[in-house]
Amino acid sequence: MLKNMALGIALLTTMWVVPVTAQTARQDAPVIRTLTGVRYEVPAGWEWTEFNGYNATIQHLATKSGEKGKESSPNSFSVGGRKTPDDSFDRGWGRLDRDQRRTFPGGAAARWKAGLRWDGIHYVFDGEVRIGSKVLSVSILDTRTPRIDVSVVEAAFLRIAETLRDVPESTVIYHPSLRIAVERLKAESWYIQFDGRHIAFRCWTNPKGCGEGSNTWIFVYPSSGAFPDTGKALAEITDAYEKSASLKIGEARRTEIPGGEVLWTEQPGSNRPFLAAVRRDGRYFFVNMFAGTSVTRANDALREDFLAVAKNVRAWDGK
Repeated sequence: MLKNMALGIALLTTMWVVPVTAQTARQDAPVIRTLTGVRYEVPAGWEWTEFNGYNATIQHLATKSGEKGKESSPNSFSVGGRKTPDDSFDRGWGRLDRDQRRTFPGGAAARWKAGLRWDGIHYVFDGEVRIGSKVLSVSILDTRTPRIDVSVVEAAFLRIAETLRDVPESTVIYHPSLRIAVERLKAESWYIQFDGRHIAFRCWTNPKGCGEGSNTWIFVYPSSGAFPDTGKALAEITDAYEKSASLKIGEARRTEIPGGEVLWTEQPGSNRPFLAAVRRDGRYFFVNMFAGTSVTRANDALREDFLAVAKNVRAWDGK
């Protein structure tokens, strides 16, 4: 049995996003920090289910229903950003159940409406929060008799507005729950996908640098335990693949980084061409690459991208 639960995700070949349950203790609240420079907490009683570095989807835990693993809530909405306020915000409304504005000590100014809109058939909750030069928006479209609980959605929207902060724009991406951060890869062919247990980079096209197939992923995640040294951490991930997938592990290589080191191996011709353990400032992290179509020849661009992730992963204090 693996000593580190975090390692288990590396053995999966299924790539679906796993929802993360939000923590009700606010010191442990999941935090969304976007590449465009806003930061806010996921409200208590809600969870984030999707995040791509820019937009997040959150849903209400108490009203989830459906088949296990596919539960969803009508009280769910996407939180996105814009550079300018919505000039159509006040247009098209019929009966209104909400039409309010509020400012917050943190500097955010919010406005929100709920009611029938446009054709008189659809029920809409529309909210907008401005902080500095940035605008955060929330919108839910529903039927005439709303399944959404306006009071529940409104409370969540106000909590987001209350915790909203203007932070510097950055090329660093932050995991809402794991408290880890990593520099975004420069190549446009890689896009970001967050899971409850890792940050993933997926190459969705087949240009130079993505191997022989487009189903190529780089996963990065923290260790749930400590190790006496980086060699023991590397053995944890390589032994797991050696036993579970009969993977022939390549020679360990070492790369120094500020505050630690990266130990990594290369397995050409396998669907796990690169594996790594990272030690930085006393914390340990794992990085691995999955290639849906085996990389049968050395690929310098793939190796460079893999090592870029490994050399940049670090802990994040949630700020």
